[in-house]
Amino acid sequence: MIAGTIKRHIYAGQVLLTPGRGLPAVNQNPFTIAKVDDSRIVFEFPSGPIFVRYSEIDHAIRETRKAGGRVRIGAAQGWADPGTLQRFLQDAKGNTLRTANYVAPVLVGCGVAEYTMEGRAKGVHLVDGSTSI
Repeated sequence: MIAGTIKRHIYAGQVLLTPGRGLPAVNQNPFTIAKVDDSRIVFEFPSGPIFVRYSEIDHAIRETRKAGGRVRIGAAQGWADPGTLQRFLQDAKGNTLRTANYVAPVLVGCGVAEYTMEGRAKGVHLVDGSTSI
């Protein structure tokens, strides 16, 4: 499960950057981790907190692994394209809330994934050893 990995590397008050575009990344935006507890991670925004349960992240990692370990982030308004990190998170959450731009930096910060370019779109690739999570 991803919970232990996140709790070892991510902490309340930590500031991360959204993936941005390209490699090296441009147009990255900072966001703050509000809380990391036993069931979820909470992101703080001026409009209010957004949370993602570890079970939703675990689902996204399993689906990414099934897709070959490498997928586009695909953060978009509404339902994301099938086969993207965003869609895997939406399917697990059961709604169209856009969270991939915040989950991807957490996965990268934990050493579970690296950013890649998937054509002209930013993606994530599960790193060696992370597939056992």
